Amino acid sequence: MEVILQQFVENLGKPGDVVKVRAGFARNYLIPRGLAAPATPKHVRKMQHVRRGIESAAKKALEAARALAAKIGEKPIPLKVKVGEQGKLYGSVTVRDIEEALGAGGITVDRRAIHLPEPIKALGDQTVEIRLHPEVTARATISVVAQ
Repeated sequence: MEVILQQFVENLGKPGDVVKVRAGFARNYLIPRGLAAPATPKHVRKMQHVRRGIESAAKKALEAARALAAKIGEKPIPLKVKVGEQGKLYGSVTVRDIEEALGAGGITVDRRAIHLPEPIKALGDQTVEIRLHPEVTARATISVVAQ
């Protein structure tokens, strides 16, 4: 089944692309979530008309992501955690903790965009990847300090 993507779908394409997918995937996932529309002649004409607006919005989103990436990479993000007697952390630092620390610094990021291979379990500076846009990945330095 051919569909026209209305939003970016990872490993599939960008808005305005006409892609061929399995009928069940289109019917059960893409179309109900508003990610795609069936590639009928009516939808193709409409998408060609709307495509210019989508491209300008995509440029603005890319510029905003680049600006946010520059803001994130400027300085380390302090994260205070409880520590035991020997300097060991109680628990570990997770994506949710990083999201809250970024929010406290005035940076709003979806926690699903934060890529943390494994929870942080030690004091010190750690580098974390944040995928802000398909073309923009920011590297944030998380400074884990004792409370």
